[in-house]
Amino acid sequence: MMKKVLLIFLLFCHVIISINAAVIYDKLSDTIWVSDFPEEIPCTPARLYQLDRMYDWEKITYDPDTDTYQINCNLWIGSDNHTDTYFQIGNRQHFKETVIVRGNIFIKPYRLLRKGEHYWKIKEEKYINRLTLGVAENDAVKPTLKIDNSTGKGNTLIIGGASKKYALGGQLCAYNAVIGPLENTPGKCIGEVTTGGKGEFITMGSSDLIRISGCRIYGVASLTTYGFNNTFGRITDTVFEDCRTAIVCSGVNYLKGCTFKNCGYAVRGWSFTKKLTLEQCRFIGNRINFYLPYLEQVLCIDCVMQGTERSDGIFAAWHKKDKTIYPKLLIKNHLTVKVINHNGQPIKGAVVKCSPKEKNAAVPREITGKTNANGFVRLLLLKTIKSATVISDQPDSKNFKYTITVTVGSKCSCINNFFPKTPRKIVTIVL
Repeated sequence: MMKKVLLIFLLFCHVIISINAAVIYDKLSDTIWVSDFPEEIPCTPARLYQLDRMYDWEKITYDPDTDTYQINCNLWIGSDNHTDTYFQIGNRQHFKETVIVRGNIFIKPYRLLRKGEHYWKIKEEKYINRLTLGVAENDAVKPTLKIDNSTGKGNTLIIGGASKKYALGGQLCAYNAVIGPLENTPGKCIGEVTTGGKGEFITMGSSDLIRISGCRIYGVASLTTYGFNNTFGRITDTVFEDCRTAIVCSGVNYLKGCTFKNCGYAVRGWSFTKKLTLEQCRFIGNRINFYLPYLEQVLCIDCVMQGTERSDGIFAAWHKKDKTIYPKLLIKNHLTVKVINHNGQPIKGAVVKCSPKEKNAAVPREITGKTNANGFVRLLLLKTIKSATVISDQPDSKNFKYTITVTVGSKCSCINNFFPKTPRKIVTIVL
């Protein structure tokens, strides 16, 4: 009796705080639908658990020992009724909160486009339907979201898409979080369909904001980031592991600090992206690092690439009207030159010049800089160019070596045939 009274009191407080907030369970679709929770008071797994017990839905369980919630149905977040909806997993009171969803998670768009409408012409007020994992300002909060696809029906995470109609909205913000399947085994990965039909994927098709930082995303059966675009999104310092396709270039043009491990395709070309820059990324044990139809150029800066199953990247020429496009992969590494005197003291203002041994349109004839007060100068050197040829899987590859010349007044020192093999190498020169 006391427990029931407490639940009624908590529910009453919840209603007072957010009078329009709504959480319903639809038995026909087996879905808990959350809408109209403001950013200041977001919906949380704990609130859903309270309501589940209050209304005897028997769809949510909680293990306080592991701080784990199991939602045994679909979860929908947000609506298109001119309201904002925020859902939070992990906070300063629950540093390692875990949520397991045995169904689809659908972050709904705030607007479905009517026939003849174009999203870029919509001027009306925008609304927010957002799932947030973790806290941007606190990397000690490390939540986990797992999707149970043990039935092989394709349970997945959908951000704004999953409709034949065009839509607007749906947001994901994930900080220092883990997103993956409950069981990372064949037939049970996120979005994998084993009972017939077509597999789904983590899709960001109509989203208007994506923030993924310091996360690990693993076990995705198909396209992990389809629809992701740098105009509304940013992905940094994130590990993609055991994903069939990690990055789909449908508008993405810059990624930093990401790791691609044991993926089918680490980076796959798609529409809308012509050039992609990857900085300080790692490629480890992928089947294919780069599959580049529709991409014209990929630039890797200070990236580490370990062996792939099918050579160091796959290149395929493609046709655009009457023109054949031969995609290029450019690999560049930063070199730091430290200039000191014979007493070990740094020399300020030393002129450092790097000259390529071979001429190429992609390489300046001279790359120069002057050392700072600590005797350092940092230069970016082209290591390798790989260009697609008419024969798929056989790109033309060129490596570049340099002559490094350091001058201080009348003093001069040279290093010949320097090859920028490793990222961020430091070379010390004594004058």
